[in-house]
Amino acid sequence: MESERSVNQIGAIAKVMAVILEFINGLVQNYGISIILVTLLLKVVLLPTGIKQHRYMKKNRVLQPKLKALQEKYKGNPEELQKQQMELMKRENMNPFSGCLPLLLQMPIFFGWFTLLRNPETYGVAMAGTKFLGLELSTIVSQQGTLALVVIVVITALSTYWQQAQVSADASQKGMLYIMPLFMAWITATLPFGLAVYWMSNTIFGIAQHYGLELFLKDPPRGNEPANENSGKNK
Repeated sequence: MESERSVNQIGAIAKVMAVILEFINGLVQNYGISIILVTLLLKVVLLPTGIKQHRYMKKNRVLQPKLKALQEKYKGNPEELQKQQMELMKRENMNPFSGCLPLLLQMPIFFGWFTLLRNPETYGVAMAGTKFLGLELSTIVSQQGTLALVVIVVITALSTYWQQAQVSADASQKGMLYIMPLFMAWITATLPFGLAVYWMSNTIFGIAQHYGLELFLKDPPRGNEPANENSGKNK
């Protein structure tokens, strides 16, 4: 029952995306460009959540030395370490789940795109046989020829790596810096080219948004005392 409801919700999102895509395509007469423009529109609509996530990331970056100091001080006492970390997050008004909000919002949109671009005719989008940059939008990337496959996979891997490099402040996340680009490159090769266009443009717009927010959002204050000194005084 729950899975059926989720499928219906994704289908509803796909219908909305189809209406927007058809409207923009009526203006530009190119589905590839239309996908990129819809992606840009979604980035603008989701900008408030992107700003919130970026502020969380900047604050988390500032907190890393304090968190590492706590790990050193309580490395033999995991329960106390967790308690001290939670207290630090509370003092700094940090909610660990706020950094996940933009991703949670983007996932239904991604699946909506996936559903629409896998079966465009089902949603009234006459994309079959249409091309962008010489490649068929409704055909799987790996079936478009070796050169196209290599170029798309490399662009996906490099843009994903670049994006991951901006958010992997914690050493424990460094593994994802290399795993995620390879994973996304492999996934992209199995997708219709139209969906790959969405994913690549979404990643590139994400990188541009990151540098824009880095430029305009101020860094949070670093505080006057390191975490281990605070903890010692409390004791």
